[in-house]
Amino acid sequence: MHDSLEFDSEVQSVYSAMLANPGMTLAELAVDAGLDESATKAALDRLADFDLVSPDGATGALKVMPPRLGFARFIATAEADLAKRQLALLRAKESLAALAAEHDAAQERESLVRLEGLEAVRLRLAELQIQTKRECLTFTPGVAQTPDAQDASRPLNEEALARGVIIKSIYQGSFRNDPSTVAYATHMAEIGGETRTVPVVPILMVLVDREVALIPIDPADRTAGALEIRTPGIVAALGALFDEVWMHAERLEQFQRRSESDEPTRQEHELLKLLGDGHTDESAARRLDLSVRTVRRMMAELMTRLEAGSRFEAGAQAARRGWLD
Repeated sequence: MHDSLEFDSEVQSVYSAMLANPGMTLAELAVDAGLDESATKAALDRLADFDLVSPDGATGALKVMPPRLGFARFIATAEADLAKRQLALLRAKESLAALAAEHDAAQERESLVRLEGLEAVRLRLAELQIQTKRECLTFTPGVAQTPDAQDASRPLNEEALARGVIIKSIYQGSFRNDPSTVAYATHMAEIGGETRTVPVVPILMVLVDREVALIPIDPADRTAGALEIRTPGIVAALGALFDEVWMHAERLEQFQRRSESDEPTRQEHELLKLLGDGHTDESAARRLDLSVRTVRRMMAELMTRLEAGSRFEAGAQAARRGWLD
């Protein structure tokens, strides 16, 4: 079938010649239409496409067909083909719209959302806690939450645990210096939360259902706010980091028993190693996310427990007891 529905002058000349003189041979038809035989054959093919010429059943010669009959059949066929194309076009548009919507949703999921200031972060955390389906994972470096933050998160965590949500928290060992944080962590453990500690927590983070993560805009200034991340690759990497730290972290009850005994905590052990490696109090404080005053107080306590008169003697005593292994 030809794409064009129009006749050129050569096709019209051949049809008119056949109407005027039926039964002509190809050569005669070419002469009558004023064409060469090649152009006449092309015109006849074109007429056949429109069912305007047809072989005679008796003689086999081509005869003209009524235009309303032959051309009407062609028009009907063309209209049916057009309807199919229109339907295919409509379906293509629908598929395009669906793909575009999916693409836009993916782009939205992967975008970074800035949460400016602590209040915006707290509101978003409350929303995410309500929406959590499976688990909530947190890194808490340094001294953990403020009393206000604890009071705000306590009922949300209790409600999530009641829904079957798994809550895992990794605190930095220095939280033992804050009684309210120790009490909060102990309460969470008692109602079903899982808490572990490590000497150094890599970053402040909340990871919800391994689909969305919140990390600080500026790790040095937590009041600046947070970035909400949904990019699958980044979220997966943060989840893998949490799993790795969790695997080597100390359970809360182990940490508490260590704190109550004469053995050094993991944080004290890390401090002894840092100072033994030549770090200053300031450098060790930065590595452990502690204040210099806290580092010096911890070192003074260690010297008392080791019955050492100097830091050098404390280091020797710690090595003798195997605390540096």
